[in-house]
Amino acid sequence: MLNGHYLLNPKGCALEGYAIRCDGPPTNGHILNRSKCGGNKKAIAILKTCPPEIMANQCYHHNISRWADTPVAVKIMLLQKVYKHGYLHMSDWFDVFLACWDDHPIELELARLLSRC
Repeated sequence: MLNGHYLLNPKGCALEGYAIRCDGPPTNGHILNRSKCGGNKKAIAILKTCPPEIMANQCYHHNISRWADTPVAVKIMLLQKVYKHGYLHMSDWFDVFLACWDDHPIELELARLLSRC
C-alpha cells in the first residue's frame, strides 16, 4: 500500500523510503526504461529526449541497483508525475508515446502502469 509520503517528496530521491536506503548522489533517471521499447526507434527517440513526464530524481543506490525499474517503483514515480502534471496531461503524453506503435504494448499504458501492485 502506498501512502502520501511518496507524492510529497519533491526534493531528493523520488524513491526515498522505498525498499532500500537512499545513498549516493542524485541522478536523473528514466521512469520508463528504453529497453521496454523493444527496438521501436520512434519510441526510443522520444525517451532519449528525456521529457519531464518520464524523468525522476533517483539516488545512485536506487538507480544503479535497478530498484527504480520494479513495478512498485515505477508506480510511485508515475503517481508523483500525475500529482505534479495532472492525470489528463500524463494520459495525453502516453497517448502520443504509444502512437509510435501500430499495435502498442498494453503493459506501457498509463492506467495499467498505475494499477500494478
